[in-house]
Amino acid sequence: LRDRFWARMRVLLLCMSLVVATEAWWRNLPLYDRPDPPYPYPADRKYNPANEKTGIDESKINVHLVPHTHDDTGWQVTVDQYFSGEVYYVVDTVVDQLLKDPSRHFIYVEIGFFARWWDEQPDERRNATRALVENGQLEFENGAWCMHDEAAPLYTEMIDQTTRGHQFLLKNFGEAAIPRSTWQIDPFGHSQTEAWLLGAESGFESLYWGRTDYQDMELRTSLKGHENNQWPQWVWQGSQSLGASAQLMAGQLGSGGYGTNIGWDGDGGAIQDNPSRHDYNLDEMVDQFISAAIKQQNYTKTNHQMWACGSDFQYQNADHWFHNLDKIIHYVNLNASMGGPVTAFYSTPAHYTDSVKNVTITKDLKWEVRTDDVFPLANDDHAYWSGYFTSRPSLKRQVRFATNFLTSARQMEVISGVTTGEVDRPTTRPSPVVGDSWTDSLEGTIGVATHHDGMSGTERQSVADDYSQRISESHFEVETGVALALQKISGSTEAVGHCNCYSSGNCLNISVCNYTTAKQTFTVTAWNPQGWPVESVIKVPVSGATWKVVDSTGAAVASQTTALDNRTLELPLLYLNSFKMTAAAITSAKAALANKATHVLSFTAASPAVGYASFTATASTADRDSAVAQRADDQPPTVANGVYELELDWTANQITSIKNLKSGATSALALNWGYYTSNTGGCSYYDNGTAFGCKSKEASGAYLFRPINQTTKAAEADPQEGMGKPTMEVVVGPLFTEIRQKYSTYATHVVRLTQNMDFVEIEWTAGPIPGAPIRLPDGPAPGGCVGWKQTDNCDPHGPPDDGNDKPCNSAIPTGGASGYCLCAKGVKVYGNGCSGLPVGSKTCEEACSKPVPRSKAADGKEVVLKIGTSLATSSVFYTDSNGREMVKRVRDGRGPSYPPLVVNEPVAGNYYPINSMISIDDGTNELAVVIDTTVGGSSMKDGEVELMVHRRLQTDDHRGVQEPLNET
Repeated sequence: LRDRFWARMRVLLLCMSLVVATEAWWRNLPLYDRPDPPYPYPADRKYNPANEKTGIDESKINVHLVPHTHDDTGWQVTVDQYFSGEVYYVVDTVVDQLLKDPSRHFIYVEIGFFARWWDEQPDERRNATRALVENGQLEFENGAWCMHDEAAPLYTEMIDQTTRGHQFLLKNFGEAAIPRSTWQIDPFGHSQTEAWLLGAESGFESLYWGRTDYQDMELRTSLKGHENNQWPQWVWQGSQSLGASAQLMAGQLGSGGYGTNIGWDGDGGAIQDNPSRHDYNLDEMVDQFISAAIKQQNYTKTNHQMWACGSDFQYQNADHWFHNLDKIIHYVNLNASMGGPVTAFYSTPAHYTDSVKNVTITKDLKWEVRTDDVFPLANDDHAYWSGYFTSRPSLKRQVRFATNFLTSARQMEVISGVTTGEVDRPTTRPSPVVGDSWTDSLEGTIGVATHHDGMSGTERQSVADDYSQRISESHFEVETGVALALQKISGSTEAVGHCNCYSSGNCLNISVCNYTTAKQTFTVTAWNPQGWPVESVIKVPVSGATWKVVDSTGAAVASQTTALDNRTLELPLLYLNSFKMTAAAITSAKAALANKATHVLSFTAASPAVGYASFTATASTADRDSAVAQRADDQPPTVANGVYELELDWTANQITSIKNLKSGATSALALNWGYYTSNTGGCSYYDNGTAFGCKSKEASGAYLFRPINQTTKAAEADPQEGMGKPTMEVVVGPLFTEIRQKYSTYATHVVRLTQNMDFVEIEWTAGPIPGAPIRLPDGPAPGGCVGWKQTDNCDPHGPPDDGNDKPCNSAIPTGGASGYCLCAKGVKVYGNGCSGLPVGSKTCEEACSKPVPRSKAADGKEVVLKIGTSLATSSVFYTDSNGREMVKRVRDGRGPSYPPLVVNEPVAGNYYPINSMISIDDGTNELAVVIDTTVGGSSMKDGEVELMVHRRLQTDDHRGVQEPLNET
């Protein structure tokens, strides 16, 4: 029966094409030859829009029309700018339209926006909205604070922001608002953790999206795919551990993307069903609708389709959509009543899923059970969405560390009982309130930043700054709460401070801590949020080399001080923006920003499960109190910590091997920095020099990764900032020994071996990535001066200021004038900002007689750290999924449900998000690299792991953000 049904659908498609091609539309027929309109205009001027309760007909194609809007909580502008300028009117006018007709449905996702609207509504409006939720007209999907990214967040961040949204819904609407479906339509890839943990285990029955890899989708919409039971939707079993107990319906929306075949958001194309109007188009619109449904049926497993009716920030005047949806439902169903093949009605993802389940049971359908993920996603041969795995690493790190802090703060709040009233330091611009906790605003600001155009790094720079500012502002409130909680838990009356470097916000990533640096004695309290005891090394910046550390009993604790290196000391100065500052102002600003610490004090701290331990540090003059790490001048051949031993090559200034002293296992070990040169469109090159993709305009950008060459260039050989060869020094102390290596001005790391710890730590620092123009050899002198051409805005390339042009022999002011000398054959010799002519010339006559300085724009750089071993790994490596289960990866391959896949970009097509760990092994020995913030990574050679730690690009990748990723 099913085979005959599909055959009938395909015949209908062919017949419909014939009708459209040979018949004129009713409005174009001669007036006196026209029959009655094909569909009668309703006599009472009322339409009869059906919904899932009245519209389903299992003998026909059932089109579930799902009105929705996709509202980014920050992207091109900030979350508040989007709300006040666009989203308020979406929610407000949708509520108006739903109240007009109980048959209508609408789904909403981003509770961070809905909460803002809710905060501004009077009680009468709130009660009317509650009624819409209770009767099922307004349905929440996901129900999370935002539509989170699936590549960058750790699972805790995904859970937190989802829980926050659900708490808001339960608080204001009760159980009627509990979401049943997950609606991840815009993220740029999909993780297994999303399927099982944020999906099935969270009570959701389905997960739908708008982006699937193009090769995968081509198979799933083809007859070959259907013969293998592979359709655009499937049963997703995301967890290896939980297996069939954590399944849900999942997959791509049938129309592709997250819009559909129809669109009525006020930009034309409305249905005109009044036969007395010149633009009558009803017969055309109904036929187009039915044709689209029949076409989509060719790759739909059941006779139910879901059409996502909406797109980005649509429904700001919701009457446009709903008025036309009422019409199309009315007339398509009128067509169906006359024998037509399609019925249409308002619906939701939950109701659609119910229908698919019913058909599955009735017809005993068998679905593909998929166990792999959707990373990396590509939308054509040279457009792999794997750049955003790394984009804006500092924001990714801020979200991770703020989440960890939030977790500890919640525990302290519960244990201590400290209230918001006691804290009494509300965030100035808080997140919309959900609970009464002093952690509430930080939870909300972190939550909004997990957005798929937030910590993904695919937003504009101003928006990234806004996310960071929000988190930092809320951080201060929680710091105050933590201080009070620790006082209450410990019984101490001493003031508690935090390592904020400046009043502007949290600066823990640059080894600055005014609180510890300015004191001769202080107490460090270490809170352990884990459910088991933890021993770790605590490091705090201090002034002075000699310190004494004791625990809460007064017993001495072994400690070590290590002098801050120049690389660390220069980091705070990068906050300086010296534009239009005088030399004196710059000097003053640098003094204010400078790190006042001279050393880092380190000591080992043992903390109990979900508890704290306190340690007091006091500056001392006694040499025996603490050991000062010293630079090793004798170039030791090896460095060890009792567990691992590293062998050093002082000729190349490199680490060459690693040995596990307990097992005896050994391997070559190489740490290397390099960079991929970003493609701006055009040819890429294989390692043998063969060009490919030359017709492609795809470029590396915030979303995409597309390198020109498929191997990295060595950072130490960078013609702008490279060191020629790495530098290396060893600093030895009783707690740990450091190997400090520098490859370029922007690529350095410290390899740290802590005594008796079963890991080797690598602390890397990347940036500022150079972006200044690259100087080229001078061009020949052009000669033949025409004159000075003045420009505006201190920009030699700016708009002309003709009134201030000057002849060739006139002296050009050295301040306050911008422009260029126009020489023979149209050659332009540009000045330098507002400084007039190029250095060394006083007139254009002189400038045109000299060789012309030349330069080119800097290349985009995508910086990687490689860790190489001698393990024979046979193209296999493993990456984590949002910090939960590990996923097997095979170079140039995909999981078992994918078609035979061609990786057309050899590097970009093999990159994956790394949230916690990437590992390789040879069946006997394993290298596991554990990281503290999300980056993109791969194993591009057997035995080697590479992590892209930073990227700075010169062009946009034309995916909507409309500016280059120009972070340094």
